[in-house]
Amino acid sequence: MSQPDPREALRDALTGLANGDRDLGETVSMAGALAELIRPYASPDFTCLMAGLPPTPPVSYPGVDGIVRAWQDFGQTFRSVRAELDRVVETDKALIMLVRQTAVTEHGGVEMSQPGALVVEIEGEHVSNVQFHLDQTEALRAGGI
Repeated sequence: MSQPDPREALRDALTGLANGDRDLGETVSMAGALAELIRPYASPDFTCLMAGLPPTPPVSYPGVDGIVRAWQDFGQTFRSVRAELDRVVETDKALIMLVRQTAVTEHGGVEMSQPGALVVEIEGEHVSNVQFHLDQTEALRAGGI
């Protein structure tokens, strides 16, 4: 039995999330599920990129397991980080999930809300990288818009 192409499989999975209650849950859990979804399609040089807001430089994590490591590193500051899906955008080079993240800080319990995005870059039969962005405009640009 042949495996569906990554674009079709990922589009169906992300669209399925969009049709639910839009609550994607805790991002570390979501990251693990995303890693397992991408693993069969990942290119040998797959990377995960965490792109914060300027002036913070982006941080790259090699391999599919880098998706979970990235969220573990990011999440250390927070008691919880949840995401709610706004919409999925498709371009010739990527699938882009636009989300609203709500985080509660570890110290002080301060709740913050921030738009964000996930860019899944697809090259042929492989996913070359995923990028997590805090700037949705930059995410759309990275995804080819």
